[in-house]
Amino acid sequence: KNFLVPSPLKAYLEKLSKHKFYRAHKSYIVNVDHIDAINSKDIMINNNLIPISKEFKEFIISAMNS
Repeated sequence: KNFLVPSPLKAYLEKLSKHKFYRAHKSYIVNVDHIDAINSKDIMINNNLIPISKEFKEFIISAMNS
């Protein structure tokens, strides 16, 4: 689901599980358990493409290699 929130995402990210939810981009928080596919610019969750930041891409790649 998509949620429009009035507060900064950082406030919500601090309340969510640090092992499942990550900031994928300045406007998106994702649950890593729901990632269907990933490429160099986007991740796919439920047939929705979400842009990813360089930092999140590096995190995902390192997590997949460990």
